[in-house]
Amino acid sequence: MFTFKENPVTGNLETTFSAKLLSISDKEIQLQSENKAMARVCSVEFKDVNGEAQRSTALMYSSNFKYIKEAGEFQLNEVDQSWYPQEAPQHYLATAIDDPSREGDNILITVSHLKSAGERATKSMFGFNRVNKSEVVEAEEPSISQYDEANAGEK
Repeated sequence: MFTFKENPVTGNLETTFSAKLLSISDKEIQLQSENKAMARVCSVEFKDVNGEAQRSTALMYSSNFKYIKEAGEFQLNEVDQSWYPQEAPQHYLATAIDDPSREGDNILITVSHLKSAGERATKSMFGFNRVNKSEVVEAEEPSISQYDEANAGEK
């Protein structure tokens, strides 16, 4: 379900996935990174390796938040100073980062402003896991003249 890759800059293992963005804090925090980036804590929901729904906190860089705010799909709740979707929560592209310098078993999740397609199709949805390549029948490509004959009446 998850494909892990080594980040060529940091050396950390990372995987991208689709996360439902539930809320975003209105308060910016300055990260302890070299570039002192600004970010906001947000809440996400995603499916774990077992297909179970999980909720977690994540970070959205302020540079990504500006696109979400400009799109007008989130509304600020003055009471708790958090941004919530005006309609059903959408899926956004997220990254889980296993940084060995972090304490304990925690990973970092960052959320992009880019919408995700939600659940990705799997081999089992189409039955690819049941197909034996030796049983696949090669279809013959039609010739140009066969194509022209088949489509002659559509002009």
